[in-house]
Amino acid sequence: MNEVSTQQGARQLPNALSDPITRFADAVSDSFRGLEFSLTVFGKALTAGFDPRQHPAQTAVVVERLEPASLRKLAGHGMRMGRAGLDVPLLMTLQHIECSLDTFPLELLEIQQLHITVRGADHFADLSFDPANVRLQCERELKRTLFAMRHGLIAGAGREGSLVSVMRDAARNLFRTLRGVLWLKGEKSYRSESDVADELEKLLNRKFPGVRGVAAKPAFEDSEFDRFYADVDALGELIDGW
Repeated sequence: MNEVSTQQGARQLPNALSDPITRFADAVSDSFRGLEFSLTVFGKALTAGFDPRQHPAQTAVVVERLEPASLRKLAGHGMRMGRAGLDVPLLMTLQHIECSLDTFPLELLEIQQLHITVRGADHFADLSFDPANVRLQCERELKRTLFAMRHGLIAGAGREGSLVSVMRDAARNLFRTLRGVLWLKGEKSYRSESDVADELEKLLNRKFPGVRGVAAKPAFEDSEFDRFYADVDALGELIDGW
């Protein structure tokens, strides 16, 4: 495994994240006192133009053991970390990673494609994935995203702004899934949402205005829901047909 010190990792982070991530690493160290851990930043936070006000930075913490007492202690830092622009971390052990390669490859692939380990060992760079497992989860996640959007539409009961959080969650899951689809077609590197939309349209030889609209905007509006829903529905059928 490749060891990266906190100082080296912090120098590679966007300026807006350097101090919050250093403080978060200290909070993790305090919460899991005496246990070895690693802290990794991944995804959009490492791209040009990242705005923590629109997209909280995603992190993954790999620790020797996960126990309720340690998790409660870390939860005590939650509000402060949220105000600093950090999302709730993904918490896992090495065993969790090994057991998830076949069941949840997309989540691990997303980390592998673009990440910086700012403390401890890099547990993601050398992971390998079975295309059959990636393909199966892509199909499953497209269906799950569609189900979640249907549920959100009904649960919102027509309230103005009720679909914004539904679309935000759906978009995050969708683009993770579509990066998996592109990985299956040979695109192994991380691609931005706009690049994913471009490649998807080339790959499937059709336009996806709902996906492209969501990719181009940092915020969502209820009026975009129907067009986005139609694209997710179509993608499920097209990719299922492969």
